Amino acid sequence: MGYDIYTWQSVLTDHQAYTYEALAKQAGGEVIPYVVTKEDEIRKIQGWQDLNPLSSKKRLIPRNNFFWFCFSVIREQRNSVHIFASPFSDIRFIPCMLFASWLGAEYYIISESYSPRLDGYLQETSPFFGYIKVLIRPWLYKLYGSLLKSSVAGIFTISQRSHAQFLGAGFPISKLFGFGYFIPQQIKDVDQSRDDMRYSFNPTLKIIFIGSLLKTKGFDLLIDVGKILWNQGSKISIDMYGPGNSDLLRFSSRNIQYGGVIPFGNSQGVMGKYDLVLVPSRYDGWGVVVNEAILAGVPVICSDEVGAGVLIDKFNCGVKFKSGDIDELSHQIIRLEKNAKSLKILKENAGKAVKFIDPEIAAIYMLRIIRAPHSERATIPSPWYKS
Repeated sequence: MGYDIYTWQSVLTDHQAYTYEALAKQAGGEVIPYVVTKEDEIRKIQGWQDLNPLSSKKRLIPRNNFFWFCFSVIREQRNSVHIFASPFSDIRFIPCMLFASWLGAEYYIISESYSPRLDGYLQETSPFFGYIKVLIRPWLYKLYGSLLKSSVAGIFTISQRSHAQFLGAGFPISKLFGFGYFIPQQIKDVDQSRDDMRYSFNPTLKIIFIGSLLKTKGFDLLIDVGKILWNQGSKISIDMYGPGNSDLLRFSSRNIQYGGVIPFGNSQGVMGKYDLVLVPSRYDGWGVVVNEAILAGVPVICSDEVGAGVLIDKFNCGVKFKSGDIDELSHQIIRLEKNAKSLKILKENAGKAVKFIDPEIAAIYMLRIIRAPHSERATIPSPWYKS
């Protein structure tokens, strides 16, 4: 017999919507998403579009009488499963979880890690505001843990850092389940009117960066990396795409070019034309661009602060470097430039990994956890993390 699952989040993006759609099919019921807002304004400015399959099913939580509305739904659906988003997506969900606990309803949390950095994640923020966040978040997590660790049925932790943060907040390890963000393979034909980047030399290795031009995303590191590689005689090229201020790139070396913003939904198709995808983030809660690279069959070089780096560890479809270490990053690029055999193996592994990072697999794992007896949940291995 099927049953419905209710999800609660500030905004529902493609990162989770495809998994929830697959979850509804697996559960034989419906996933009903309640949201605080239907669109994230910052992501919208950056070019994101609402293409997710649950868009028509989103139910907006009214701004007025927020708690009365949420409590009413939870009370009415106390025998259903409820999944709440990260504690910092909207702190008002914490009383909702406590209310679910009081009613004896089964509820879960799905959450990536909070950033330990001062700078902004989706946009630049003031250092003072960043400092305050870094200072208080660990204490808030401990408070969060003391309130919810006994009643929550489980937490789907998006990255190893998220797992460590919830463990440090006092949540039992038996309730922590390694998870991620998952999107389907969507390799579209690239617009042929889009010209390839043209260089004064023939690149030996074509690398692509796709992401917001923010310090957190590490785009500024590539200016120094480009110079190091050029000075060492390397003939790689780095094509950069993404929203933000590209003025800094005017001073980059001859092997770096900026191509503007790729139309939403076309990233995988563009990536497929390259040899490597570069994700140099100083911090990334997950980093769906890693998924997109693998789905396009392209190996990844990412920093050790990228949550989705677990996919590289698990499926051996790329290499990692210490975040911020431009010398190590340069070394890894040159090593692959000189070793075509290693690069070929990574590319083959990326192709093999595609079937394991599909939303259907994520939904199957999530439902296995939900349906399993409490004593057996911890024994179910995550498909994306090394044991």
